[in-house]
Amino acid sequence: DGLALRQTISAANETALYVLIIYVLLRFREQTLLVRIIGTLVVGVHLLSNTAAFVLPWFPSLPLPSNLNAWLLYEVNIFLIGSLLFTMLLILTHLWGNLRLANEALNAEIAERVQLQSQLAESFEKEVASRKEQQEMVRLVSHELRTPLAMINRSVEMIRFLDHMEHFKSIDSHARLKLPTPVPELTFRCDPDILLTVLINVVGNALKYSPEDSMVEIAIAPEGEEIVITIADRGIGIPEADMSQIGTRHFRASNTGEIAGSGTGLFHSLRFLDHLGGALRFHRREGGGTIAEIRLPSDTVNQTEQHQTEKGVA
Repeated sequence: DGLALRQTISAANETALYVLIIYVLLRFREQTLLVRIIGTLVVGVHLLSNTAAFVLPWFPSLPLPSNLNAWLLYEVNIFLIGSLLFTMLLILTHLWGNLRLANEALNAEIAERVQLQSQLAESFEKEVASRKEQQEMVRLVSHELRTPLAMINRSVEMIRFLDHMEHFKSIDSHARLKLPTPVPELTFRCDPDILLTVLINVVGNALKYSPEDSMVEIAIAPEGEEIVITIADRGIGIPEADMSQIGTRHFRASNTGEIAGSGTGLFHSLRFLDHLGGALRFHRREGGGTIAEIRLPSDTVNQTEQHQTEKGVA
């Protein structure tokens, strides 16, 4: 009883369900457009078939094939197979999308780890270079100073030989110094002890980094409002790449090799000259070697009749 009513209610529910499925498929943006079109076609064809099976019996005047029920059964089987294949397609595309996202995340993590490894390797190399530099500095300072007592003795000797450049006679290097002849008599105001300390450091470097049979030429001349003292040698020179770092604490040029030194002489000389209002510059000498320029401000120059009469006038 009531078969027609039950068929109508069932067809309406089925139609509403398939319409909802089609709506969801069209709105399911996470899937590709091709997958959504295939699912819509599978459900849409079955929806049309069910609608035809429900509507056609109400129009007996229409010519219907005698085997309509067989065709409807065949269509249901095709729909079930298509639904199964479409479900498998959904699962595969979902898994493929997850795999692609996981692969992208893995590649990003690998790139991040590679970058981190590169940074760690760079930091490690800097740390190794820093430790090596510290060890080298300790070795050089230990070689130069030996003990605190030796450091004190060296300072006492330096003070003792400050006047008249006696320091270089004490180390048998005065014969390699070529002074201007005659020495110009110039008067300028500065602290003589500080200036002599700077000269000992700069001239000492010129002697140390030059062959033992080469001369170190010293000259002094006025230049504008400055007194310029030049020390020219034929030594190993300063590499262009190291020129900007000369005078940095504990820095030594890359070509110094095994020549002993702590890299503090020029550092202190620059500080002393700053106190005097002067400057220290280095130039590459044509033919090999280095020219050091000590520039000092002068109050008066070329006054040969004045003599040094008080401390503080050099």
